This record gives sequence, C-alpha cells and structure tokens, in this order.
Amino acid sequence: MHADPPEADVRRWLAERPDDAGNVSDADLAVHERARASFEPPGELPPDRVVRMHDPDGAREDVPRRVIAALEATAGDAGAA
Repeated sequence: MHADPPEADVRRWLAERPDDAGNVSDADLAVHERARASFEPPGELPPDRVVRMHDPDGAREDVPRRVIAALEATAGDAGAA
C-alpha cells in the first residue's frame, strides 16, 4: 500500500496536530520534510502490484474502506493469475 496524499493535506494535518489531544506522534513539519526529501517510491514490486492511495477529493474517514477495497481487488487479481 502506497499512501500518497496531496502535500497540502499533509501540511494541514500536521498543523492541526497540536490541537488534537489524542495525538501521540511528535512528528512535525520538519520531520515530514526530511522524510519527504529522502523518500523513494516502492520499486521492489511490479507496478501492477502496488496500490497507490491518492484521492484529492477523498475524506480521511473514508480511507479504511478504500484500503480494504483495494486490497480485496488486489487479492482477487492474484487469485486469477
């Protein structure tokens, strides 16, 4: 699973973190920027086996359902091979 949210969303989520009493992460924008600078997209799998999650119009609350649907589709494809 390759989560690929829009950069504007990531920055907004990080900005909202200090106001979230349930947040246990200490990662901030500086941590994100360092990680982003050294990030390499998945390369060890063929492209048809990588599920990218990037939906600028999608809600975060909808992500679990979309992940499950993507995994089910991938498993179905594997069974057909």
